[in-house]
Amino acid sequence: SFAYNAWDGSSWGAGGTVGLGDDFEWGQIASDEGTDGMALCYIDEDDDMGTVFWNGTTNAWGAYREHDTTGDNGTIDADAHGRPISCQYETSAGRDGHQLVAYSNTVNAEYNYYSGGAWQYLVDSGASISSIEDSWTVNTTRTGEGKILAVFHDNANTRYDFSAWDGSSWTTKTTIDDYPSRTAEPWYEPIALAAQEYQECCASR
Repeated sequence: SFAYNAWDGSSWGAGGTVGLGDDFEWGQIASDEGTDGMALCYIDEDDDMGTVFWNGTTNAWGAYREHDTTGDNGTIDADAHGRPISCQYETSAGRDGHQLVAYSNTVNAEYNYYSGGAWQYLVDSGASISSIEDSWTVNTTRTGEGKILAVFHDNANTRYDFSAWDGSSWTTKTTIDDYPSRTAEPWYEPIALAAQEYQECCASR
């Protein structure tokens, strides 16, 4: 399970816990632009990776949904966990509000998405991301035009890989660097990314 609390603008609530398949290890929260909805994507003690949705209308968490049961973990210490999962809400036309999850199991990087009615792929059957292999850390961010950028710390091959989702497919893998600052377990999280957004400007007068 994981513990949570909510701030209403003036004070914290009573808090509570939400059940998962096992103890919560690492996670990331994403907010749906234009609604009060949120999603927590996580990896638990059993290396299961999943998502739990927060309903901003009822102020309550839903039931967890697992995507994969073999999240990338330590090779020397199987109880060591990276954060091989990251999530973003999509904003592009026709996919606004879809929840996209990028994650890595012990073989390769995969993805899944929720369209509002159901997840696209069953448990342990996500679609591969551009031949990217098992990664200790997965980070994503969304650009102003709605693309989802993702970077992966492939600890097995000691490199940083990049791919981007445009709403229908992932770009061909690009290796950013094959000399990461951390090459031994635990691999920590030696890379991050952010999308540069350009402020709109009017034409000259």
